[in-house]
Amino acid sequence: MEAVTAGHTILAPNTELTAALFDAVERTHQDAGRDIWPTPRVRDFGSWLREQHVGRQLADAALPRALSDIDERELWRAVIGSSSVGRDILEPTGAARAVRRARRAVYEYGIPLQAVAEHASISEESRVFLDWNREFDERCRQLDCISADQLLGQSAPPAKVLAWIESPVWRPMARQWLRRHGRMLEPRGGVSRTVRRVIGASPAAETAAIADWALKNLRSTERFRAWVCVPDLNLRRAEVVDAFDAALAPQRFGLSESAGAAPYAVAGGTPLAEFAPVRAALETLAASVDLVPFERFSKLLRAPELQASAAEAGAAALLDVQLRKEGPSEADQAAWLLLAERIAAAHGIGPVPALQRLRGAHRALDDLRGNHAISRWVPAWIAALESGPWALRHRWSSTEYQAAERFRELLGALATADALFGTHSRPSAQRILRSAAHDTAFQVQTGVPPIWVSGQLMDPWLNYSGYGWAAATSSAGRLPSTPSRCCP
Repeated sequence: MEAVTAGHTILAPNTELTAALFDAVERTHQDAGRDIWPTPRVRDFGSWLREQHVGRQLADAALPRALSDIDERELWRAVIGSSSVGRDILEPTGAARAVRRARRAVYEYGIPLQAVAEHASISEESRVFLDWNREFDERCRQLDCISADQLLGQSAPPAKVLAWIESPVWRPMARQWLRRHGRMLEPRGGVSRTVRRVIGASPAAETAAIADWALKNLRSTERFRAWVCVPDLNLRRAEVVDAFDAALAPQRFGLSESAGAAPYAVAGGTPLAEFAPVRAALETLAASVDLVPFERFSKLLRAPELQASAAEAGAAALLDVQLRKEGPSEADQAAWLLLAERIAAAHGIGPVPALQRLRGAHRALDDLRGNHAISRWVPAWIAALESGPWALRHRWSSTEYQAAERFRELLGALATADALFGTHSRPSAQRILRSAAHDTAFQVQTGVPPIWVSGQLMDPWLNYSGYGWAAATSSAGRLPSTPSRCCP
């Protein structure tokens, strides 16, 4: 808090710990009875490095552009797809993800490429990695850009005082740089805890027990806060969400559209494409390409995002009934819209606003044909969305609004990378967009809730009332000997 009060920038190793620290600082101000205070300058190291590079670019336009996550993913896909080995890979996206992790490890741990080259004589994987890495660097030089991994090596000494929290999460090269240029803030001494151990009969039973522990403490202790660690969270995310929903947010299993907030959140986010406004946007754009099966057009016509009232939804449903009787099994979108309008008129259904919104989206997309840079496609996509599934955006919830705004940011990032992507037809450009939306994880910003579920062990900086951590499951799905532990 002394560093925060002094206005120093405080760096944390990742966004998850940054959010938790920011929340802790805000609560400290509130507990002190303050009504206003300066925004804490708590930043995750990766974002701070990118901001510093952008600031240097303002003074020196000759500096290379830093690749965004989307740029980097697509560049790796292009590198792998153009290689002789890559043509035989059934899942190039998985290969791109793996080689990105390997390259990041080289930079984060300061591994000399010569050491990798020496290992390449006995390892086919090492040789392929070196070839792909070399091609990636060459394409970066041609595009005059650098990857996020290289930002640390090009960072100048900071002009202002930097503070950084001690954490086991820091990678060696980042820790060395921070020791030279910043001031480490050590955590305070440990606090004694009462430990309760629970051995579950299965991973599901174990997770349910931790959720029940969290619920009991929330009910019995005012302002209770807990950090729950599930080491293999990436493999058990759906199971964990179900268990915590059952205990802490049973309303989510109801049929009501407004499920309400939950007193817990799971770190890491979910694919952006799974949020309603983004899912509707992608489905609307996909329907403009090739033939559309009846099932897809029917789903679009009845989509909640296109209905302003129950009466409008009823009109769409009546039209859908007639389309099922008279419509073909598939047609292109223009044919579906014409047929639907004709059937609505013939059966006296009257105006169908959902159909009119789909017509507006189709018209916006149909105005641009041929091959174009992504920056030309983006305005057409936005116009189509605002005429179609986003026409009723004034009704969005906070979650939906945030997801749509993140999708707009994604579109903006794609529009600035014409040199990387080149020109594309509408189907090709939309494949890039869909892939980017599925690859982008999104976490709704609602503050840090009382119960935070993470794949990381608790950090000594986080002042929580209790900690819970689960044993990782084995490859066979059974629990190892280490039981779950909860410390209220």
